[in-house]
Amino acid sequence: MSYHVMHYGETYADLRKAVKAARADYLRKIERLSRYADSEQGKKDIEAAQAAYDEALEAARGKARPRFKEAIDGMRANIAAPDMQPPTAEMLATLQMLDMRDNIEADEIEAAARLCGNNDLALRTLRDVVTRKGRVLPSNVKTTEARTRDAVDTLARAASNILQWDGRTSMEISSDVSRAQHDYRWGVAE
Repeated sequence: MSYHVMHYGETYADLRKAVKAARADYLRKIERLSRYADSEQGKKDIEAAQAAYDEALEAARGKARPRFKEAIDGMRANIAAPDMQPPTAEMLATLQMLDMRDNIEADEIEAAARLCGNNDLALRTLRDVVTRKGRVLPSNVKTTEARTRDAVDTLARAASNILQWDGRTSMEISSDVSRAQHDYRWGVAE
């Protein structure tokens, strides 16, 4: 597993743990103080509990923010350069045939994209051929580099979201984050 993905995951888990602990402490205090909520001192104590909760949240966020930045920056720096593995003979023949044709159907583009698979050079060539013919590649056809960049962008958005979380709602690691971590690990040569 990539150091940066591990660092990201630890930061995510540490922040969730700190926010949950701060929220639980706050709720215990509020429950204890609720009997006195109508008194002047009770109102002051509730405000103090809220202030302590806000401070704990900001402290946890302040600790996590640079750790997330370091992990995301590290992931971006490690994105592999495009794979320059030459296309197979079958890929080349297909690309040449598509290039010679006047019109390319959507199902042929999809079939060629599946054939080119994870070969970045073949996918880039297919994109060029398709563009010259006035068509576009399906949005799910991406080079390894593009998929990895998308994965890092997803992880950066998730970090931004959890940095806003206050513990009042459920915050589980979404399948998008798990998938992005997987895509990043497989898209980066380490």
